[in-house]
Amino acid sequence: MIDEVASIEKVEAELNGFIERRAKQNGRANAEEMAWKESTRKHNDKLRTERLWDRLDYHRRQLEAHTRTFERLIRRHKSGLRLVERELGITTNEGEDAA
Repeated sequence: MIDEVASIEKVEAELNGFIERRAKQNGRANAEEMAWKESTRKHNDKLRTERLWDRLDYHRRQLEAHTRTFERLIRRHKSGLRLVERELGITTNEGEDAA
């Protein structure tokens, strides 16, 4: 009976030791996983910010390009308007503004 009690106590001590070691390992694993998740989040935030700056630059360049194109079209049509008005012998405010 004493051997049995000693044996049970020994097994319980081993189990407790195993459980404690496992808890420490899980604690380290959890800490490592949390650090990895934080690192990944920061990296993804950085990539997202870079993409947003790229999109901002793209839209600015598109706006400038379209503005130049539309300004050229407006000048072309105002010039055409003046030519046709002269041919017809009429003038309007739009033709005068276009000058």
